Amino acid sequence: MKINLSIPSFLLLIMLLLQNAVFCATGKQPIFFGVLPLERPETMFERFYPLIDYLERETGLDFELKLYPTKGARGGYTSAVKDIVSGVTPFAYLASVTSAQARHHNPKVQVLVCAQREGSPTYIGQIAVRKDSGIKRVEDLRGKRVIGASKSSTSGNLMPAGYLLEKGIKTSEFAALEFAGSHDKAALAVLAGDYDACWINEKNFNKFRNQGAGLVSIYNHPPVPEFPICINVDAIHPAAIDKVRRALLKMHDTDLTAIQAIDDKYEKWVPITWKSYDPVKKMIDKVHGQAFYSLTSE
Repeated sequence: MKINLSIPSFLLLIMLLLQNAVFCATGKQPIFFGVLPLERPETMFERFYPLIDYLERETGLDFELKLYPTKGARGGYTSAVKDIVSGVTPFAYLASVTSAQARHHNPKVQVLVCAQREGSPTYIGQIAVRKDSGIKRVEDLRGKRVIGASKSSTSGNLMPAGYLLEKGIKTSEFAALEFAGSHDKAALAVLAGDYDACWINEKNFNKFRNQGAGLVSIYNHPPVPEFPICINVDAIHPAAIDKVRRALLKMHDTDLTAIQAIDDKYEKWVPITWKSYDPVKKMIDKVHGQAFYSLTSE
């Protein structure tokens, strides 16, 4: 049987094998750092490996990235939340919604820092359509095929669904509503003509807006708190948490390139508290209710 791996997939496999080899040789258990699967695992590895390398150099701790597949309606988001709730990953880069889910299931999950983007610790997302679609307003989505990033996504479900609800547009009025499992998959599905509109975050909108037929936004959701780096305080020693916090808060002075490997609009890490996420929690209650916090499936 012949296995055909893309170059990024092959490099990812090699790096994971090397990490396992280090563990076998040293006997030291690494600290797992979970990363929400916003894009395919190869891309998330490329974005976050510089951060892990920096943290190891600055703290003297051993870290290992924990990546998740972009499959199913939730695209691995549920697994990422379960892992920090249980302590499998003491640290995790989550979104507003998934951090709220984690906190709901385990109060020991805390937000440590989030990124500042162009002067603000917030980001936006889009309802995007192909430039040649003829769709100009959200009202035009009735009878159309819509694809979100993940059922557990802020920009890829919660915020656009909440806005449409306010406008009196029910998702049952769409010809179809599916979830791709990641933001890049949702954008590509619209560019391919398989769907008419996608719910995606700003980074992926900017990434794909000029590819192929191109994307245009028909709605930008209000700013929400940036993706936090979360910790399970029961799963890691307080001294290690302090080392990581201090390393992150000075990172813009020592390794800005590694921060911007995650997102080229990121400027630095800043402290954040749960209160900043209250509007997101209220939107969850309004749009989905308590059932949204379920971690029973992907």
